[in-house]
Parts: sequence; structure tokens; C-alpha cells
Amino acid sequence: MAPRVGTRPKGYDKTKPGRFPSTWFKVRPLYRSPKFFAVHLATTVAAMRREMRRCAGGCHSKQRGAVISVVSGTHPHCLGIIYLAKSRIGSAIVAHEMAHAAFRTMERVGMLLDTTEVETRWASTHPSEEQFCEIIGRLNSHFWMEFFRQERRDGK
Repeated sequence: MAPRVGTRPKGYDKTKPGRFPSTWFKVRPLYRSPKFFAVHLATTVAAMRREMRRCAGGCHSKQRGAVISVVSGTHPHCLGIIYLAKSRIGSAIVAHEMAHAAFRTMERVGMLLDTTEVETRWASTHPSEEQFCEIIGRLNSHFWMEFFRQERRDGK
């Protein structure tokens, strides 16, 4: 049985060589921080699922994207791996997976998300909600910059 999305399979060890996806680029969720998510952008959904089975120990048969938290000895600043497929890429799936990545970021750095409205002179959102939204914005921005950089490099 495949592990639940977003969980590490039993015995999962990202410190072993060859366990990172074969191709990836970085997106950074925090300003001036070395922490990052590795993004594996497969050509098709089937190729993405193969890579997930190889590196993450499995996937759901209908999965179109995923964020897997990792702890890595070879990449100590890596917070996780984001799996996406070029054939199904779009703003909705990217935003969805980046939201998962933002939740994982907040967990790993010890931030609690509080969505309670706070009445202040200039804003009504809780500071942690603003941090969460900034993380999502930064992840999305970095993803699309790297995606289009690769597209230009590959001549597409």
C-alpha cells in the first residue's frame, strides 16, 4: 500500500545516495534563508509517479502532484521535495502544492498558523497568517522563475 501523501514511508532515509529525484531545481520559502524545497518537474504524470515510487517509496494512483517532507544528510537545508508534471502544469496545481510546502515550512521552523482576526490600526490579519501568505508567494514566485528559465534554456 502506498504511503499517505505528505508522509514519509517507514524507514525513509533521504541521506542515502540516489534518493533525490534525478532532476530538480530549488525554491526557497524564507527570505535570506538557505532552506529550500527541491522541485522535480517530470515530463508526464506517469514519469512523476515513477520518480515518486523510486525516491519517495510510493504514490497514489491518481496523484498529480505532491510535497514530501524530507530530512537529508547530503542536503541539510532541504525541507522537502515537490513533485509536479509538466504535462499537467498550471497555476492551480502549482498554488496547491506550494500551499502544502508552506505548511511544511511553518512546521519545520516552528511557526504556528493562527488565522484569528486581530484588530489593529492597519490590518486585521494575524502576523502568522501574513508569514504563511508570504511563504506561499515566495514559493510561487521562485517556482515560476525557475520553470520559465528552464523553458528558455531548453528552447521551448
